[in-house]
Amino acid sequence: MFAKKPLEMEKLARLGTGLGLLDGFLGETKFSAGNNLTLADFSIVTTLSALDAVGYNLDRFPRVAEYYGECRREMKDYDAVNSKGLRLFRDTVKATLGTAV
Repeated sequence: MFAKKPLEMEKLARLGTGLGLLDGFLGETKFSAGNNLTLADFSIVTTLSALDAVGYNLDRFPRVAEYYGECRREMKDYDAVNSKGLRLFRDTVKATLGTAV
């Protein structure tokens, strides 16, 4: 994005592969490393939030989408803390690339 280059479909496909792997790992526990939030969940949700903000369809990965929703519900003040920054990020991506993902 900062290089102002068009979206590369190969990289987008690799992102899908990575999310598919994550989708396969999720589901046996409530969060990524067990049934309690850990630092790992805050790290993962940062990426998922950015993808969601620019319109990436996380619903293609049902466990990831469910996990993302659970993190948003369980992380204290998630929306209040993140909404402004995610909106700015989304607007920057759209202005730079001319589109969302």
